[in-house]
Amino acid sequence: MAEAAGGGAEYVRKDVFEISMQRLEALMERNLARQEAIAGEMKADIEKLRREVKEEVGGLRSEMKEEIGGLRTETKGEIGSLRGEIDGLRSEMKGEVDGLRAEIKMVDERVNSVNARIDSVQTTVYWGFAIMGLILAFTPFAPALLEFVKGLRRPSFTLTDVERMINAAINQARVENR
Repeated sequence: MAEAAGGGAEYVRKDVFEISMQRLEALMERNLARQEAIAGEMKADIEKLRREVKEEVGGLRSEMKEEIGGLRTETKGEIGSLRGEIDGLRSEMKGEVDGLRAEIKMVDERVNSVNARIDSVQTTVYWGFAIMGLILAFTPFAPALLEFVKGLRRPSFTLTDVERMINAAINQARVENR
């Protein structure tokens, strides 16, 4: 490189410059080729990764479909089983309710019969109180009533009355026979 006397500027010869430019172009082409190769490899890797991801996703989808199908079948079976159990429990409860209704009916009939008996006993007790009340009410009149009853039992003719009548009849018969 030769320096110019006038301004301190540096000059490069044309042949050196062209060689440098050719070298620079070769480096750039080589870098570009590398970048294209790397880009191609990356594209290939990305495409391979996409395929692998698609395969995995497809596999996962099929596995999930199988799992979901199995779960659906299992769930349907469980639901059917639960429905059967619920129906069994429902019929059992229905039987229990019917049994309870029958027992309630029996208890109701017993209560009705006990009520009837209580009414009967109550009526008997009321009649007993009424009779006792009548007896107590007529107690002051008992001596007079007793005399009346005794008077009814007495014959209207006493023994002395009969004797008097017999004597009167005898005396009359004597008087007539005389």
